[in-house]
Amino acid sequence: AAVRVQTFARRLFAEAAFASAVAAAVKVQAMARKVSAVKAFELAKACAVSIESFVRCRLAAKKFLKDKSAAIAIQTAFRCTRARSAFASELASVVMVQCLNRRRVAVRFLSANRAAATAFACAWRRHSAVSTLRAAKAAAVVLQSRARMASAKAAFENKKAAAVRVQTVARRLSAEAAFASAVAAAVKVQAMARKVSAVKAFELAKACAVSIESFVRCRLAAKKFLKDKSAAIAIQTAFRCLVARRELLSAVRASAVLQSFWRRCAAEARLSASVGSAVRLQAWWRVGLAVSRFYRALNRVLRLQNWWLCVLDRRWQARLQSSAAAVQRAWRA
Repeated sequence: AAVRVQTFARRLFAEAAFASAVAAAVKVQAMARKVSAVKAFELAKACAVSIESFVRCRLAAKKFLKDKSAAIAIQTAFRCTRARSAFASELASVVMVQCLNRRRVAVRFLSANRAAATAFACAWRRHSAVSTLRAAKAAAVVLQSRARMASAKAAFENKKAAAVRVQTVARRLSAEAAFASAVAAAVKVQAMARKVSAVKAFELAKACAVSIESFVRCRLAAKKFLKDKSAAIAIQTAFRCLVARRELLSAVRASAVLQSFWRRCAAEARLSASVGSAVRLQAWWRVGLAVSRFYRALNRVLRLQNWWLCVLDRRWQARLQSSAAAVQRAWRA
């Protein structure tokens, strides 16, 4: 009953220690997972901020290059238009100067040659008509070119506005797509980082739990081994005391028997002093028989003691082997 009570109490203590160790391991795992999750969140947040800044810098650089190319194209078109207008104005002034010079030369020639004035007048009128026609034609051409230039400029402005609108829409769409892809990449990076950190935290917690369980099992096995050893030593001590007491009682009983027998023999010898050698021989024979019986009983007792000691040694060795095997299994696990 005492052994059962001790076993039940040891099991309760072991279960309580194991429950406290499991609770401590769970707390350690929770803290480790919390710390790893916070670190992963900070790392993912920093990665997302760096990715967003890089994407914004790239978008700003692309927008600046596109605006720069558009401004260069607009400046080139405006300079071409100004150069064309300046060339047209200079060409008209040169034509006017040539006309005036030719008129002055023609007047001098007419004043010097009055005879050919009529013919020259006709020719001049024809030439003036042709020049007027050419000037009207040139003016019409200039007007047409200016009208075409104005219509081309208006069409260019319309196309430029449409291109700017298309570029704005395209840039917005590309920025939205780039932002969406960057957000998706950041989410994937965060997921991968969280997964890796969770796996590392789980492996670390698992290793900690295994080490804690192995340590607890070793401690419990050592405590159980020490308790079993102390109990076995107490049992051996009690059994040896019992055997020693039994041996002492048997020796006392044998000595008492021998003493009583010796006293009886002495009394009989004293009382029957006249009895002959036959009585003495019978007495010695009886003493021999008693001694032989005593030695036989003593040998039987010694054999029983040796057998019982061997049984106890075998049981103790079996218990030691089983406890050692349990400790080895717990250590290997």
